[in-house]
Amino acid sequence: MKNLKEKISKKSNKFTYMIILIIIAGVMILAVSYFNKSTPTFMGFTEETSFQNNKRDEVLTTPTTYEDKVKAELKSILSKVKGVGDVDVIIHFEGGEELIPALDSEKSNTVTEERDSNGGNRVNNNNKDGTKVVMSSQGSSTEPLILKTYNPKIVGILIVAEGADDPKLSYELTKIVASLYDISESKVSVIPMN
Repeated sequence: MKNLKEKISKKSNKFTYMIILIIIAGVMILAVSYFNKSTPTFMGFTEETSFQNNKRDEVLTTPTTYEDKVKAELKSILSKVKGVGDVDVIIHFEGGEELIPALDSEKSNTVTEERDSNGGNRVNNNNKDGTKVVMSSQGSSTEPLILKTYNPKIVGILIVAEGADDPKLSYELTKIVASLYDISESKVSVIPMN
């Protein structure tokens, strides 16, 4: 390193000196990041931008199933009701999501009439009745083509909410949820949060 520094200083070319120092610093940063198995950072920023970080966080918090979506919507709307603070919700569903695929029906009927040399007559009926699921290709994978999706029925809801110790507010929440999901009020329980 000293020999390199002396050669550079003898030439007294500041531009060349700076370029060599930058290259050495870059190689050192890459070497350190390689051995640490971490992403090199520059001025506190990693390779991922803040937009990518926000998208990743959004994907982690975005409901993926119908059940998660219903729970998130209910929790969000109840927390906006006057007098209600923090809310937690448990929803009990009957069964799961039912997917109805497209079916390709194939029916055929073949009638064969045979006569033998003695004057006899024979009739053969051959019926084929078959169905198969229609497949849809998306890129390199194939999946069934879904015509309809039936969501599971809600059979009970438990709401734990701040402010629910007020009987009037508790009754209002029960009525709201019962009418929203078209279930009886007896299937909705509202209890205060501690």
